Amino acid sequence: MTIATSLIRSPLFLAAFVCGLSAVSLHGQNGGEPETPATTNGIAPTLAKQLEALGLDVDLEQANRATTLAVVQTLDPQARIVTEEDWIALRDQREGWWYLPGFRITMSNGFPVIQDILPGSPAEAAGLLTGDVILETGTNRITRISLPEAQNRLRAVQAGDFNLRTVRGDATNRVTLTLVRLPQPAIETAELFPNHMGYIKVNGLYPGAGRDIVSQVRAWSETGRDGVLLDLRGAGGADTAAIVHVASLFAVGGQFLFAFRDHHHQDLEVFKATDGKPVTLPLMVLIDRNTRGAAEILAAVLNHVARTSLLIGETTAGDFNLREVVTLGGQPVYLATKVVDTADGWRYNGQFGVEPSVFIPEDQRDTHPYEPAVDPLDRRQRLEIEDRDAALRRRVRGDGVLERAVDIVVGLKSLHKGGGAVSSSDP
Repeated sequence: MTIATSLIRSPLFLAAFVCGLSAVSLHGQNGGEPETPATTNGIAPTLAKQLEALGLDVDLEQANRATTLAVVQTLDPQARIVTEEDWIALRDQREGWWYLPGFRITMSNGFPVIQDILPGSPAEAAGLLTGDVILETGTNRITRISLPEAQNRLRAVQAGDFNLRTVRGDATNRVTLTLVRLPQPAIETAELFPNHMGYIKVNGLYPGAGRDIVSQVRAWSETGRDGVLLDLRGAGGADTAAIVHVASLFAVGGQFLFAFRDHHHQDLEVFKATDGKPVTLPLMVLIDRNTRGAAEILAAVLNHVARTSLLIGETTAGDFNLREVVTLGGQPVYLATKVVDTADGWRYNGQFGVEPSVFIPEDQRDTHPYEPAVDPLDRRQRLEIEDRDAALRRRVRGDGVLERAVDIVVGLKSLHKGGGAVSSSDP
């Protein structure tokens, strides 16, 4: 254990450091860069001399960093010291910028299938086409995978070459392309499943996302669909207007949705539902440990305002876009500077995430391989419902969370309780 690390266990040292903290400067969401920290010494001079008298040489810069981190993590366990490059990368992710191949995907039989290619992208230059099935990323074969997992394998936080093995018809191809910095689309896919359920995979609540989601859900509601599957797994973003737009689909006009407040419980921003006719379709909201930022707030809000909603998956990241870079003790620290309050009484301070109503353990996040046995003596005409069920199995294969959401909507329909309250949002 280093001297710098062991120092944080000393109450005297912590007290001396806290008393000597420099003035705090806050870098807001306007894109400002962290200031270059002044060379400061967060350790009391007398304590440094005492340690030197014991023959212990102290790296003051390292000690200052370790002590700063120890103090702030007593308030925010996810706080961390960041560099200017770290802060730029964090802002990029909030705004939807990643290094991408330039295509959108859907899933079939647990494999990613290219459904849209961005003109001028690396994917187009490499000769990829809509309908190509991706078998491998790098040296990793893809089998029985969910859409959010596939997306994680097809993006990066920095530029680099990327190898894919694909299938087109009967031919297998290998292509190499270079990922480039691109804005991720707010919606990866919006599909109508074979059993008349609408599915939307949201990448992030970026500007314009709210309008697109609302338009699609309204269309499904007006055409008598059986339910909506809103997939927020891996989603982020920072557009609070999109939260309001989507949540207002299921709320009464003027209803309190959520508020950002400071640590003195003073309002910073308060958000209420806009006027409109609420949608009553069953709503399954899929979440995971990578659901963060504006998408995480939306999940928390929907869990209360949407009476026919259920959160399915695992606990979210505990991010909520509450953190900014502040300068403490001469160190740029990524720290939660506010809280978010929701209408059901929950206060999220960045120390915990949103818990699902239906938790899916890791060993149940794959689907059960099931195909009806072929009966050679069965000469009857194949029923439409059999074809539909087979198509649905191909679509959800490898994604146990999505499969569970589909099963719940089917169960609600069979029990004629599509309009009943299925939400569990008690604090």
